[in-house]
Amino acid sequence: MTALTVTPADADDAAEVATVLGDDWADTVVVHGTVYRPAELPALLARDAGGAPVGVLTYHVDGDALEVVTLDARPPRRGAGSALLAAAEQEARRQGLHRMWLVTTNDNLDAARFYQRRGMRLAAVTSDAVATARRLKPSIPDIGGYGIPVRDELVFVRDIVPADVAAGLPDGYRLVDGPPPVDDYVRLRERAGLAPVTHRQAAAALPGGWAACHVVHDPTGAAVGMGRVLGDGGWYFHVVDMAVLPEHQRRGLGDAVLTRLLARIRSQAPPGAYVNLLADPPGRGLYARHGFRTTAPDTVGMALRLT
Repeated sequence: MTALTVTPADADDAAEVATVLGDDWADTVVVHGTVYRPAELPALLARDAGGAPVGVLTYHVDGDALEVVTLDARPPRRGAGSALLAAAEQEARRQGLHRMWLVTTNDNLDAARFYQRRGMRLAAVTSDAVATARRLKPSIPDIGGYGIPVRDELVFVRDIVPADVAAGLPDGYRLVDGPPPVDDYVRLRERAGLAPVTHRQAAAALPGGWAACHVVHDPTGAAVGMGRVLGDGGWYFHVVDMAVLPEHQRRGLGDAVLTRLLARIRSQAPPGAYVNLLADPPGRGLYARHGFRTTAPDTVGMALRLT
């Protein structure tokens, strides 16, 4: 593979960016009902060893996420697409963002394979979304790659873990934003010594959290640690479900989970946010290291379990 460099495009690169974008993206891109003009968006430009442009990625930042709007590599399968996607993730991390995501269509099988092999997951399928896009851009074809009718939008997502958090995990572990699957959540609570919950309770609870992350053990693919935050997004945040499987404890996994959750709160909550939790004895040292202090005797926790 030819050596490549990727740099942010500036005004002097406009002509080269336009050349790589070509006719496909020369005017507008319509995704999730939004009209973008790629030539007016921030861009990353890939060059080969001789300085010739070989790829362009354009993106849009909104909230805590970087959306990849277009990705072009010319010629394809020479590493430019991979280099650009990696550079976009680095840019998202540099800006303190939490997600990188993009939309493609159901006929783009090569792209779906490409994104998943580079760590992105299929997060949603919006059925018949292209019909809406065609009203805004009638030139979108009816038939796409491999003779497949172009109907649906596929949403691919990659969670961005801060470099300092990721670096704190031992080899073989990976921090993932979002809660674990329901089965893993139920198992983690039970085996870590938390009060057991039913699958019905877990399925109802997990979508309602304000933030969550979990640790995956790569050799087995299992979720082995987790934590969630319940909150109103303004000033009150409650840390719950802090759990690590016994055989994976004392490896810094709980510390990485709590660090990630607190970073999320600090990045999005207004000043003065109140963060609390109920501290069982095994976790009290961890929480104290992160600045939590006991509130007793001024306040004590109270609970009501419904029957």
